[in-house]
Amino acid sequence: MRALVRHAFYRGQRRLARLWTQRHSGTLSRGRLPIFLLHSIATGSSSMAVSETSLRSQLRGLLDAGYRCIDLADAIRALAASDPLPQPSFCLTFDDGYRSVSERGMRILEDLNLTATLFLTVNFIEGRVRPPWHSTHPAMVREYSENAEHFHPLEWSQVREIIAGGRVRVGSHSMNHHLAGRLDESSLWGEIGDAKKILEERLGVEVPFFSYPYGTKRYGAYSARTEAVVRQAGYRCSCVSEIGRAKIGGGSWLLPRIPLEDQDTPLDACAKAAGAYDWVAIAQRFFQRIFPNPHIP
Repeated sequence: MRALVRHAFYRGQRRLARLWTQRHSGTLSRGRLPIFLLHSIATGSSSMAVSETSLRSQLRGLLDAGYRCIDLADAIRALAASDPLPQPSFCLTFDDGYRSVSERGMRILEDLNLTATLFLTVNFIEGRVRPPWHSTHPAMVREYSENAEHFHPLEWSQVREIIAGGRVRVGSHSMNHHLAGRLDESSLWGEIGDAKKILEERLGVEVPFFSYPYGTKRYGAYSARTEAVVRQAGYRCSCVSEIGRAKIGGGSWLLPRIPLEDQDTPLDACAKAAGAYDWVAIAQRFFQRIFPNPHIP
């Protein structure tokens, strides 16, 4: 039922957003920054997977519409300022650390001259945890078991190779992909602070960005307490999964993101970038009141 409601809603929303975008095609916002959220680049039945063909088409559509892709570090500077962006822009982020980012994603970034941020779950790369993470929900277990080939982790050597190219920055997605807002103080520091230290030691680069696993407050992904730990650990921004676009001048904490999905056309990607999905955050909160979090074990 949860999946059926979600799919039906997004079918209707796509139709509305396409109409809105066609009517407002000449107005591209410079006061808001869409940060796109992706996971695996693959052809599969999971909502966490976007095919290489679809993603390439979506990103090409954004570029053709007049958007430019900016680095998350540049985005943070812009978000701290009060002046509008010099050009309508977007950011790309990939959560978890799937091998497909190396095998397929880098090809897209290089061909289209784009940048991205890769948020890594440390013990996923180490082979100690994997999707569906800590969930025993039958639908989650089935989704990931049926698509297991699309959710292999990167190896440390692949991560080093990716960042050596200069197109991809690394952020932390915690140690074990827990709901941070449900952890005690000691475990919370381990998930957030230790992940930063280990990533920096293993990769030899600064890791200034953090994204919350699951990413929504209602489901327990974050709280004021987790945000205090993120800042004390030395990160410069935090990203969530609540739908919306970051506000220029709004700072770099709890940045909303917008998922790109396999069914999205180039017009859908442009609709998301232009603001046609901003109201979906309200529907997302309503949906989460009705349906419990399937990721809770």
